[in-house]
Amino acid sequence: MPITADTLRKHKTGPWFIETGCEHGNGIQAALDAGFSAVLSIELSQSSVKRAQERFLGKPVTIVCGSSAILLPESLKDINFPVTFWLDAHPENWSPVLLELDALRRHHIRTHTILIDDRRLMHGAWKEITEDKVRAALLAVNPDYEITLDYGVQEDDIIVAKVVGA
Repeated sequence: MPITADTLRKHKTGPWFIETGCEHGNGIQAALDAGFSAVLSIELSQSSVKRAQERFLGKPVTIVCGSSAILLPESLKDINFPVTFWLDAHPENWSPVLLELDALRRHHIRTHTILIDDRRLMHGAWKEITEDKVRAALLAVNPDYEITLDYGVQEDDIIVAKVVGA
């Protein structure tokens, strides 16, 4: 299930939204509806990229095709302010979320808001990706993160990490 505009408004940090995994572009639309002034989406599927590029032609949206594990670190180079991240890239039985979080750990801004989808899959479906590992990786980005849960496909399916008051 994509993120909703209401959830994004509640957790919004800064004017930009960066997501990994756009599929049909519903997260992009939610970000625009939530008032983000710029959206970057990294998607592995060429057909999903093409559909989303056509859907958001003329909007403040950039969609790139490739692995988020490779493209996210490159995309962070020119970012000098906190942004809101929606990490939702994953093939069926694996997720690059730990690699994505490592890229955020190496970035000089430590007050990004990070939302991670599919918490339920961290309890078996993604064998090497566990919730404990994800929480540890979030705290490696910023030990001051408050980590909470929000509604996604089901209750408590989105992990939210943000600095309270940031």
